[in-house]
Order: sequence, then C-alpha cells, then structure tokens
Amino acid sequence: MDIRRLGSNAVLKTLTGIASSPAISTLAYQEGCGWPIKATVNIPADWASGAYLASLRGIGLGETNSSERRILFVVKRPRSGKDFKILFHVTTSTFEAYNPWGGKSLYDYNSSGRAEADIVSFERPFDEGVIDGQLLGWQEPFIKWCQGNGFEIDYCASTDLHADASLLECYQLLLSVGHDEYWSKEMRDNIEAFIANGGNVAFFSGNVCYWQVRFDRDDTRMICFRQPNQDPLLGVDNSRVTVKWTDPLLNRRENRLTGVSFENGAFWSADGGPRPKVGFRVWNSRHWIYDGTGLVNGDILGKDEAIVGYETDAALYKMKNGIPQVTGSDETPLNFIILGIADLSAWEESGGQSGMATMGIYRNGGTVFTVATTDWSLGLSGNFGALQQITQNVLRELRCPSPPSPYLVNGGFESWKIDSRPTVWAIGGTGTVGRGATGAMTAGSVLVLDGSTGPVFVTQAPCTWLTRETYWFESRTYYRLTAWVRAEGPGAKIGFELRKPGNLGQTAWEPFALVQHPGNRRWEYLCTVVSLVAPTPLYRGRIILRVDKGTSASFDDVRLEALGARALSPPIVLP
Repeated sequence: MDIRRLGSNAVLKTLTGIASSPAISTLAYQEGCGWPIKATVNIPADWASGAYLASLRGIGLGETNSSERRILFVVKRPRSGKDFKILFHVTTSTFEAYNPWGGKSLYDYNSSGRAEADIVSFERPFDEGVIDGQLLGWQEPFIKWCQGNGFEIDYCASTDLHADASLLECYQLLLSVGHDEYWSKEMRDNIEAFIANGGNVAFFSGNVCYWQVRFDRDDTRMICFRQPNQDPLLGVDNSRVTVKWTDPLLNRRENRLTGVSFENGAFWSADGGPRPKVGFRVWNSRHWIYDGTGLVNGDILGKDEAIVGYETDAALYKMKNGIPQVTGSDETPLNFIILGIADLSAWEESGGQSGMATMGIYRNGGTVFTVATTDWSLGLSGNFGALQQITQNVLRELRCPSPPSPYLVNGGFESWKIDSRPTVWAIGGTGTVGRGATGAMTAGSVLVLDGSTGPVFVTQAPCTWLTRETYWFESRTYYRLTAWVRAEGPGAKIGFELRKPGNLGQTAWEPFALVQHPGNRRWEYLCTVVSLVAPTPLYRGRIILRVDKGTSASFDDVRLEALGARALSPPIVLP
C-alpha cells in the first residue's frame, strides 16, 4: 500500500503485508462491509491537510496481479485557533451517491436490477470510476493548479461541513470544485451562516446543492429517498425530507445560496456522443473578476478548453439596456451580476437537458462566486490565460476579509504630494485645500478644506485590490462610507457621486446620500449608506468630501465598505 497526497506523485508511506479476501455481504452497499482491521496507519503530525489516496496492489485484488484499488481519506488541519485562509471541500457525499460498490448507488443506471438504493454506506470501498472521474478528473487538476500558483489550502470532507458548525470559523474562503450535488441540511445551514457572517464561497462546480440528504450512524451512512412519500420523516420533520431543494416541502431553492440552479441549467448525455465545445459569452467585463484578462463584452471564454458541461447551473434573466440582468423569479438574489452566459438549448437533442450556464457573483455579508459548470478545472492545465487569471483573481480576492470592497487609497491622508495636494485625491472648487496636524483619534495628518473663498471638495474613484484601477459599483449592493469630521459650522459633508449622462451628451457627477456635520466644532463620526438600483449591473461612482462656502472642516480616517444585499435602508432607484 502506497500513500500519496493529491497534487503530488510522491509516495509518503509504504506498507506491505498479507491480506485475505473477505466475504462481501449482499447489503454491504447499505450496512457497510464490517471487515476486520488488517492494517493501521498512524498519520504523522507533519502531514499537511489534504486529500490522500492509499493505493493497494497485489494478488487477489482483481483479475490480474497488477490490479489496483484506492482508498480516499482526508486529513484536516489541527484547530490551533489561528485564522486560515482557504478550505477545500472534498465532495465525498456526491462521490458516495454515485458509488455502486457492493451492488448499488443512489442511481438506477449503475445499481443491480436497475433498482437504486435509498441508503448507502461510507464504510465500503469507492468504485474506481468514482475515484477516476469525480476526484481525479475534476478535483485533482484544481488542487495541482492551486499548488503550482502558491495557494495554501486546507481540506475537509462533506461530513465535516455537516457535523462541525464551527469548522468554517477559521477560514475566509470555501472552495467547491467539480460536482457538488448532495447536501445535508446542516451543511447548507452552516455554509449560509458562514456567508452571512462575511465568509466567501467560490463554486468552481456545477449541479450544486441539488438534492438534500441525511446522515446517520455517526455519519457513516447517507440517506436519500427522493420521493417524499417514501421518507419516514414526511409529516414529522419536513425540513429534513430527502428531496430536491426546489421541492415545496423544503422551499429552499439553491438559487438563494449559489445564485443559480440546475433546474435552469443543462446536461449533456453520454449517449449523445462527444460533447460539443462551448464557451461563455462575456458580460460585465469591467468587473474585477476580469482584471488582467483583456476580455470585453461579447468575447468567448473557455470554448477551446470545453469548460462548459457536462452539467451546468443557471439563473433566469432578461436583456435590459443591452446587458443580461437576473429577473429574481427563480429566487436568484437581485444583486447577482451575470459575468458569462452559455447557450445550451441544443443539448436536449443529445438526450440531455436543454438550458444555460450563467457564471456570476453576488454579495450578502460575504461574497458568492459561481462558474456554474462541473468542468472549469479541466481548463486550468494549459498555458496561462484568461481562465487561470480569473481563477487567480477569485482566490486572491476572496481569501481576504471583504476583499472585493472598493479600495480607498490614502484614506487617512498620510501621504501628500505637497501640503495642498493629498496623494491620489482630486481637488475641485474655488476654496483651498491644506494639511492639518491634529487627527480625530491621534496626532497625524488630516485633510483641511477651507471654504472661505468658495466651496471646495476632494474626490476619489475607488480602486480594485488587484490593479488599483477604477472600481465599478454594483447595483443593489449596499455601500457604507464613514469618516471623522470636525467642522467650524454647517456645510461640511461626505457622500457619494454617480456618473450620469448630462446635457449635450456630456457626463456629469450627481451627488447621492450626502450626510452633513452638525457644525459644532467637535470631531464627529459620520456614516452614510447607499444602494442604487442602477440601469446596469455595474455603474461608475466616486466618493466626495466637501465644504460649502463660508465654513471649513478637517477630515480623517475615511473608509468605504461593501455590505452586500442586506436591506439597511431602501435603495435609490435610478431611471
């Protein structure tokens, strides 16, 4: 038996011995094998968190002496209280759903007598097709890419997300890769709470959270009756009945979590022959997801790599102002920004499911990104290009707390070109700008705006963390601007401005959500929140600090944060 960690071919441990061929119960698929222990491996303390494969070779394991069987196990990081960055979900619940070892899976096509099981056990080997297809086919290419690009990742199994509500507290980003179809109520509850508390999730996967399952016997068995009238919990606890998440019994469409659903996605049947190569048509290319790719609206992403399929998810949308925008009729969050669409309406001709794939992103406390396809990772093995850049952008941004928030440079006014010009801030008006030395909380540089001779203001169009280029605000997302201000009288304000078409086809800045200092000559903490229902999913904005004619004020510690879609106040609707 040789053991290796996924992403590496290095053998970490080798054991040899003699094993007999144990009997296999006819109910092993449901009750587990019940075999006696033949060998024990103690995991060394220096083994990194990861997905590991133990490969067994020898006489009696198959038809030939070279036959091989593999055991999957996951090593978690010890809980030391340290904050970690990224957690990778090894989708063992979905692996087990398709696993036919011992005669049955949760599907009829690979079960004996074409009669699927309602209960399957984790205490049995994985069929080699499951290991090759789901684990090595989808997840290992992504793991290798992460390791080759310097991302440190920890790992967990589905039952870890189910059983440990505190597991995600140590992480900022959860990764789902490949095929992530089967979720328990606890898995979903824990992940939705993680997002609400500011955690981020990136679904590099498809057919996500489609079926609800339960676990029993210390999480060694998985239950999925599919038909509600066959589930003994019907009428007892309908929230745990094992049906699709879209079923009225559960009333928890996966759109609320991922933004998309397999209900509107597509499926390519293996009976249809080779799958045609399809890519995403790019939309909202100014989003930070596309930083560094050079892509513009209308470009096709990932066609040569055939990343769209074999199962995809989608959100319902309509074209508005020439850009696709979600309708919300399928319960996709209204601030979900569509970043790419693949038209898969012809797939029904293959014997599969006709539909779409809609790549996108939204916020609700944390940020949720989805590629809405199972095969994204298959496009990461080639030369560095747009797919790799997007993947890098997502992992670099979402592994940090609230990283996609607009990034203000020099918000504390520590940096000045000269004493009348703070670095990166643009100046306007007829008053004067100066540098003060008494801060709101501690001594240090502050911005002084003097309106004695006329109104004066400074502005900044915030940037992205990646490129320091202009940030585009997201429609229906709440943004909070705060600053410490000390004013000599009424007329000192902080707030937002939006770029709108002006007269004669020019553009003008229009103020929104300005908040004013009381003018009491004391340092006050000002806060304003804005959410715009803009004509397009992305709109150009900036923040403004200003004083009216006849007063002066000092400004310090200016901060801007994206809060997500939580309804802190009614959004402003723009024509």
